[in-house]
Amino acid sequence: MSLTRRGAHPVVPTLSGEARADWSSATIPPDLVAVPELSVFVLRHILIVLVAVAISVGGALAYVKLATPTYTARTQLLIDPKSSQLTRDEAQSSTIDSAQLESQMAVLRSERIAVAVIRQLGLLKNPAFVKPQTEELPEGALLQQAVSAFGAGLDVRRSGLSYVIDLTFTSPDAKLAAQVANATADAYIHDQLDSRATSARVGSEWLERRVAQLREQMSTAALALQEFKAGRAYRGYRDEQRGDAGADGSAQVQGGTRDRNTLEELESTAQAYKKIYESALQGYAEAVQRQSNPMVETRVLSPATTPLNKSHPRSTLIVAFGVLLGGLLGVGLAILRENLDSTIRSVRSAKQQLGLLCLGALPLIRRTSRTRWSVRRSFGRRLGALLALLKRRYGKPSLECFTATDELGKDPFLHALAQVSTTLAATERRRSLRAIGITSAIGGEGKTTIAGNLACLLAASGVRVLVIDADLERCAMTQAVTTAGQPGLVQILLEDCPVSECSIPVPRTGVELLPTKKFNSVISEALLGSSAMMRCLSEALSTYDLVLVDLPALDQNSGAIAMGPLLDGLLIAVEWGRTPAPLVIDAVERLQSTGSHLLGTILNKAS
Repeated sequence: MSLTRRGAHPVVPTLSGEARADWSSATIPPDLVAVPELSVFVLRHILIVLVAVAISVGGALAYVKLATPTYTARTQLLIDPKSSQLTRDEAQSSTIDSAQLESQMAVLRSERIAVAVIRQLGLLKNPAFVKPQTEELPEGALLQQAVSAFGAGLDVRRSGLSYVIDLTFTSPDAKLAAQVANATADAYIHDQLDSRATSARVGSEWLERRVAQLREQMSTAALALQEFKAGRAYRGYRDEQRGDAGADGSAQVQGGTRDRNTLEELESTAQAYKKIYESALQGYAEAVQRQSNPMVETRVLSPATTPLNKSHPRSTLIVAFGVLLGGLLGVGLAILRENLDSTIRSVRSAKQQLGLLCLGALPLIRRTSRTRWSVRRSFGRRLGALLALLKRRYGKPSLECFTATDELGKDPFLHALAQVSTTLAATERRRSLRAIGITSAIGGEGKTTIAGNLACLLAASGVRVLVIDADLERCAMTQAVTTAGQPGLVQILLEDCPVSECSIPVPRTGVELLPTKKFNSVISEALLGSSAMMRCLSEALSTYDLVLVDLPALDQNSGAIAMGPLLDGLLIAVEWGRTPAPLVIDAVERLQSTGSHLLGTILNKAS
């Protein structure tokens, strides 16, 4: 089915003055915005990131505020070997190895040191170590509880590779922390001195008993030697007196040999016991000396002082961690939202997902009497878009279908719309476009606003434009211009009224509107695709250069599907960031299946 047109020609609108200069120099935007994609991503999700950071920082501040502050006092112990005071045997192993230092640190953490400090400072009555009990507990249980609290607050570490041990104690009471740290160091030093003194005393007592035994053995050996020598001298004197050297000569020789062997054995035994005794006596003297000259000297290198600043919680670090955690969480949520977002947010995405030419992106309209903010420069556009959405869904509809002629070329929306019109004319030079319909997949995407403002833009360039309000359920364009009772499209289709009698001029725009009224009958969709509609379009094209038809959204009824084949082409309005791509794809397939010529899509309300 075809339409007969008089003087059909492609509509290439022209502007004059400033608007013409802006339009002629316009180029097709490659994407939604002219900033790097990363910047676009950040600006799009900055609110999510800021909210996540605010929540995280709020939690960190609440923790800092509610957490019990603790203070850490530190004292340093120096374990220094004194090789000049060592014995000959000990001087060969005077170096302290890591195992010895670990042993000393284990002593510092031992229960013996803890009990000594607890009793010295009377910590059994301190609520930080022993919690108040409803019933009286034995001292052993209280002491065990205090020792557990003491071990939780104590920290002992080696300072690098040196002989210095860092001893710290953490407590909610700053003064108590310093007292416990110093008392622990003192208890350790006294314990070391006591243990060394005890060890030396036990060793010296054993050596004293051993020296006494060796002295007795040496005396016995010396006495035996003296007695043998005395007996030998007596026998020699007796033999000399007798003068009996004849027959008994050989016996005397044998007796002299035995005496000589016995004398040597006794002398060797006496000499050995003497050396053992002297060695033991020397060891005993060294052991007594070692009681006042210990092998390792332990001293306090720097005593603990009362800390002025709390060690926990670290407010600056926790808040910084909260900012980092909130930022990471916000970016993660932003990435998740971006991946789950099935809406169309760029010209490139519209081309790729829909397989149609995207003519451009129109910014969200912001027209006030005070200022005209640039959509891309204003951070408040997010809040404005939210308010507009709430107003559209829950408030009274507010449409800016037609723009006054004196405002053309000043509004960012109209400037972007001019680029869309230029792109449309450039891509359809070989096809006569005189009857164009505008529809959308779902309602509220701004198709009526696009149709009305596009008509104003073309009328300003000298094109005679008629806008037909074919949305029989909403009649939004009609409500924005005229009151009820005006004859319009329904009268033309049902009563065969002429178009010239039903069209009305829109003030200050140069556009004429063919209004309508709400017609919820089941035959409304059939009327839009009927022969009466064909006659209406033919009559309109005989008088006007261009006819723009505001069609109903596809989710409301199938009027656009019925009327699409009667028009030269259809434009599909898609709301930026709201309309899911699958719905638009389904709408495109439905329109193409009925033979409608789709000119492309227009992204609306971009931000």
